[in-house]
Amino acid sequence: MIDIHCHLLYGVDDGAKTIEESVAMLEAAKEQGISAMILTPHYRHGMFAYPKEEIEEHFRILEPYAQKLGIYLALGTEYHVNSHIVEALDSGRCRTMAGSRYVLCEYSHDSEYAYIYQMTQELVLHGYIPVFAHTRTGRSSGKFRRKPEPTAAGTRLPLSWRRRTTLPIRRRILKILL
Repeated sequence: MIDIHCHLLYGVDDGAKTIEESVAMLEAAKEQGISAMILTPHYRHGMFAYPKEEIEEHFRILEPYAQKLGIYLALGTEYHVNSHIVEALDSGRCRTMAGSRYVLCEYSHDSEYAYIYQMTQELVLHGYIPVFAHTRTGRSSGKFRRKPEPTAAGTRLPLSWRRRTTLPIRRRILKILL
């Protein structure tokens, strides 16, 4: 099993705080059958600084612990989407998922459908494949907003969407994606 979204990398965001905590999380992941993980520190302007050099250093320190457990580690970013996402990805300021074209995208709970759709199109037009980190239903002016349509070219949903989506909708989404 592969974990594509975790905050196991210590000391860089609201996830693990110490190397010991990261190692304990790796051990728990191994017990649960995880064989590979993409570590996805937050990239959110004004909330998480995303210290790239520190992330790389902590990754290098943590990697031997994972190797001893037989877990492959890769880096990614959970990017809180804003209008600078393509620039940040193209410049290498933040990472795609394990060096692929996939980008783990997070939106605020109050993001409007039009904005999510616009930013999804922007990513796809630049050759990236958005993966929604969290599927949420928020409220705007007391009415439920539309969720992002997975029909946007190349968009992917995380496994956690299964817990929040009815079976007929899941079947429709899977038909579109596959």
